[in-house]
Amino acid sequence: MQLRWTRAFRSRILALVAASSLVPALLLLGGSLYLNSRVQQQMRREVDEALNLAINLEQTLIDGSLNRMRDRAVALAAHPEVVSALASGGDPAPVLDAFQRALPEADLITVVGPDSRVVARAGSPQRGEAVRYGGLVERVLSSKAAADSAVVITPEELEGEPAALRDKVRMPIIETAGSQDPRTGQVLMHALALTGAAPVLSPDGAVIGVVLVSDILNNDHTIVDEVRHRSPQALPVDASIALDGVRVTTTVPAPGGSQRAVGTLYSDVVMERLRAGQEYRGRALVGGWLWQRTIYLPLRDPSGEVIAAPFVGISEAAFAELARSTSLSTAVAVVLALAALVGPLLVARRVTDRMAQSLAHLADLSGALRAAGGELAQEQAQIAAAFSGAVASAEDALRAAEQLGESAGQAGARMRDLEVALTRINAGSEEQTRTLRHAGRIVALVTQAVQESRGSFDAVLESLRAAIAAAQQGRHGALRAASSLELLRLDAEPADAGEGPGRLERLISDLEQAQHAVADCDAALADIARRTGEITERIWALVAVTNESGARAGAVSQQMADLTQVAEETAARLRSTTEATRHAIAVFEALAESIGSGVALVRRTGAQVAAVADAQQRLRALAERIQKLTDELDENTSHFPL
Repeated sequence: MQLRWTRAFRSRILALVAASSLVPALLLLGGSLYLNSRVQQQMRREVDEALNLAINLEQTLIDGSLNRMRDRAVALAAHPEVVSALASGGDPAPVLDAFQRALPEADLITVVGPDSRVVARAGSPQRGEAVRYGGLVERVLSSKAAADSAVVITPEELEGEPAALRDKVRMPIIETAGSQDPRTGQVLMHALALTGAAPVLSPDGAVIGVVLVSDILNNDHTIVDEVRHRSPQALPVDASIALDGVRVTTTVPAPGGSQRAVGTLYSDVVMERLRAGQEYRGRALVGGWLWQRTIYLPLRDPSGEVIAAPFVGISEAAFAELARSTSLSTAVAVVLALAALVGPLLVARRVTDRMAQSLAHLADLSGALRAAGGELAQEQAQIAAAFSGAVASAEDALRAAEQLGESAGQAGARMRDLEVALTRINAGSEEQTRTLRHAGRIVALVTQAVQESRGSFDAVLESLRAAIAAAQQGRHGALRAASSLELLRLDAEPADAGEGPGRLERLISDLEQAQHAVADCDAALADIARRTGEITERIWALVAVTNESGARAGAVSQQMADLTQVAEETAARLRSTTEATRHAIAVFEALAESIGSGVALVRRTGAQVAAVADAQQRLRALAERIQKLTDELDENTSHFPL
């Protein structure tokens, strides 16, 4: 009975949830598919519109260039000097050269006679070749009216043109995927030109020549670059113009994207349509490597033959990302729809099962609560018995902790006094050490001064020895001079009897004065030698005293050094003792702090014991409340038929 009731309840819940979830899921999926379809349609319309605008722009640019070439041909054909030169058999080349310099877009300016042979060329003296330009010359000669057309200029017709122009026309035909053209690997020698032609009329109205003005498209990217520049930024358009399937101007990049794909071929599928005179629209392999949405149009010469084809295309990569985005959004919508349908069913089933389990658990919980209530009552009685002992123990612990805290405080004060005394002793030791270091430096300076004085005394003695030696040598010199003067005087007395006595007397007088001077010098030198000897004896005595002082100063310096070392070692030991004492004081203070914390903890324990007493009362009330709730739960669960 209870099982059937549970299954019926679950089935009704799941059916209701499925019905309520199905409609939003279908709406979500349908809306996403509709929006994606609309986005893709809009994307195709924008691509088609961009391609149509681009091909119309390219065709307009081609027509505009043709009109300019025809107008310039008409203006040059009506030039009086050109008419006069053709009528009189003259040379209109100077006029053609000046015209070409004024009109840089005009790559070729040629004048032919009624026989279609070249009369004059701009920039080249060669003439006489036959020029037909795909039938354009014959049309103008026969109709006597100006005309314009895309034409193919053959290598023979280009033979007389400047070499630079012929080099511009030449290009290799590159092997291209999708094309089996047999010209692959050859060099294109023909030129694709937009040409305007106008007849030159004589005064009587006869056609005496035709002026041809051409814009060569080979490697001239003006038109295709303009199409690319004006295309939408979101959908960039490539453009090309091909001569019989060979791209002579293009914005399509070569494989690798570094250069233009000039010389590549249109695919065989495209050329089959174009050679049949039909346009091509659709997907095509461009440049042998790039898939694009494209438009190709046939371009005819004056005879009606398809000779070229302008092209526009948009790379599929430009909108492939959008296509992937729409596909992804569709997939997401499908997943969300399934989730919107299946998710609520799973949740509803899970909730239903949990409801049944919860009812069963409520019955079990009622019995457990009743048993827990009984155990709680027993535990409460035991706690009440143990509470009285805990209160007495807490009071004893509090008294002991307070006494220990007081003792720790007194010991901490004594330890701080000890730290102050050690600090003062350490400071005195440091001061004594600094004093000994200063005294040691003074003794060292005294010792150095004694050593320097000793060196000075040695130098003085050396100087005195030199002075004594010089004085003695001077004395000997003075004595030799006196002896010489004496001999000179003796020799001079009888020397010359013929001379007057006055001169002899003066000479003798001078010699006597010189002798006296020598005697005085000898006496002075003897006195100097005597005094120098006395000074030397005194200096030797002073040197002896200095040597003794130096020895004593060295001994004192060594003693000061030893005393300073002892003082430094003592100061180091005091510092170590002070640090150890400080560490011990820090440990003791930490211990005192821990004791204080223990006292506080004991006080808090007393407060907690009081709180436990209050909690014990509340626990008794809670046990009674649990018993009442158990009775109410039993009464309520009896109404659920599980």
